[in-house]
Amino acid sequence: MAPNAYKGCANAFKAYRAYKEGVYYFSNISALQIETRQLLVCDGGTGFADIIGHSYPNSRKVEDDFYNPLTKKISAYYYIAGQLAIIESAKTIGHALLNKDQLNPLQTTTFGLGEMIRHAIERGEVRKILIGCGDTATSDCGIGMLYALGVKFYNKDGMEIHSPTGRNLPEINDIDFTCSPFANSDVEVEVACNLTSIAAGPSSTALVYSRQKGASEEEAQFLFNGITSFTKLVGSKLQEPDLGLLPGSGAAGGVGFGLISLFPNCKLRYSFDIVFDHIHIDEHLKWADVVITGEGLFDRNSVKGKAPVAVALRAKVHDTIAIGLVGAIQVNITSRVLRSGFDAIEPFSAESISVESYCNMFDDIARDATVRALLRVKPFLEGI
Repeated sequence: MAPNAYKGCANAFKAYRAYKEGVYYFSNISALQIETRQLLVCDGGTGFADIIGHSYPNSRKVEDDFYNPLTKKISAYYYIAGQLAIIESAKTIGHALLNKDQLNPLQTTTFGLGEMIRHAIERGEVRKILIGCGDTATSDCGIGMLYALGVKFYNKDGMEIHSPTGRNLPEINDIDFTCSPFANSDVEVEVACNLTSIAAGPSSTALVYSRQKGASEEEAQFLFNGITSFTKLVGSKLQEPDLGLLPGSGAAGGVGFGLISLFPNCKLRYSFDIVFDHIHIDEHLKWADVVITGEGLFDRNSVKGKAPVAVALRAKVHDTIAIGLVGAIQVNITSRVLRSGFDAIEPFSAESISVESYCNMFDDIARDATVRALLRVKPFLEGI
């Protein structure tokens, strides 16, 4: 059982408990003896720090106060495991930290993430940082984070821009990386991100994702123009003109771009390559006959980098049956289901149920969907 979080309803731990109860019910009615293993999965977003952190038996949680996307101090944490720091961007700049009416990527900042990175490095023991990028409320191309790390920005009049947000992107006329104590850092940084997310160009993160973070059409265009000019400026400074087109540079509204601009030893990696390596997923899939995973909605975007699809595709390598449990499934995407590695996808209910009702009844409906899905693949199980 390898659940992802069902955003707004259940985290991966809660989903796992519902799956397990469903497997128990199925075992009783099918007379099959079943062994289970728990494996929590995520991308670079919500759950990244806890899931990766818990994969290290010697890890410890480091908690302090950091700024949220609207520069309000909140309690947040990361993990330390030996010389490794495990940081989740959603802990400080996450979408879920704000109310819906507070979402506005022109006003939000990645400053809190920069604070957390600085906090980890200044401990003195950290030689490598894993940063999970996803589920953020920001689209400032990482300038808030860079400012927290000591980088300075200037407008066309040579005046320093303090505490920049997405709104300030078009104003930036010059940038000084040398003010940052981390500009020549030998700390290794690995960013877990969606490599299809690009900072600049026609598929810019501003055009693709900023509306989900509260931007209007006009504001999305404003951010796109600002990110375009900013990435060109940085590319010119670093003599890497195509830096803004690097796969993963648009992660977390451009945090990926900010990180590769500052840290010499920074790599942008596909989030599931990092997560799966740390949770040793291949070992578990090789052992299993069936893997159960899922998410809130299976739609056309699910095949572009969602955790359940990554699990299902990896399961095919080991000839493991893959079941997807979803809150709802979009119509007319059967061909995408077949290409995404799943042997069966089971929606929670055929009825029209509100999201609030789904959340209130999550344990029961996820358990029942588990039973139904296993009954569908029972003939294959009996032949094993």
